[in-house]
Amino acid sequence: MRLQVFASPNWNHFAKQFTAAWQERFEDDAIEIQVVETSQGMVLPSRLEIEDDADLLLVMQAELTDYPGTQDLANLVVARARRLGIQPVVVLAQNTPLSKRQIQELGFSGTYFREEQPRRGPEDWGRILAQTWHLE
Repeated sequence: MRLQVFASPNWNHFAKQFTAAWQERFEDDAIEIQVVETSQGMVLPSRLEIEDDADLLLVMQAELTDYPGTQDLANLVVARARRLGIQPVVVLAQNTPLSKRQIQELGFSGTYFREEQPRRGPEDWGRILAQTWHLE
């Protein structure tokens, strides 16, 4: 399985611990972490490289919003993934101001929020999401 992780810069360390836990469970999976730079709150689309052979796209960021395009990393990833025909796209964020209905309308396959499970660390999330989303 090929997993691409897109993380905002402040999630880089978390992403490394998360993917280490994922690989403990599925050591043959190919995992790439891409830290996507932002400039004044905007995602730089030129820095976002989605591989068309990815089996799962996972976005890690502080807050999931419904801001379009370059104002929200997760929404930019899901829009590009749709154009490439890649599913699933999963988001792990700290929190969100959105309702469950609004989140469903964004088109993600799964959304997870750290504030709902504050005792879980990156390793816990890595094991849980590996078990949930690993594709054979």
